[in-house]
Amino acid sequence: MSNGICNNPSWCGIACGCNSEYGRLLPNKETDYEALPFSTTLTEQANICLLAATMLEADVDPKFVAKASCLAHKDQGVYDLMLLWTNDPDRPATIAAIQECLHDWEHPVVTIHG
Repeated sequence: MSNGICNNPSWCGIACGCNSEYGRLLPNKETDYEALPFSTTLTEQANICLLAATMLEADVDPKFVAKASCLAHKDQGVYDLMLLWTNDPDRPATIAAIQECLHDWEHPVVTIHG
C-alpha cells in the first residue's frame, strides 16, 4: 500500500519520501555514515503508524507526516515528539520542533578536521 509519495513505503504503508520524486530524505546508513543507535521495536513501529494516521486525520500535511514517520523509526527525538503531539495543547509548536528535526536531518552539518 503506497500513497504515491514513495517507492519504498514502511510496512504500515506510510510512505517516507525516500527514493521518490521528492528526493532522498534520509542518508543511506551503509554509505553516508553510521546509523543512529535508536532502533524501534515492533510496538514502536505500530505506534508510529497510529500516530501518523492520527496526524493525517488532523489534517497535518501528508508529505510532512510521511517524512516524520520515516525519521521516527531512526530518531528517538522525533518519535518522542510525535508521541507528545497527540496530547500537546500547543500542537503547532510540536510540529515546528519535528520540522526542525527533519531540516537538521536533511541538512547535516559537516565538520572538516585538518
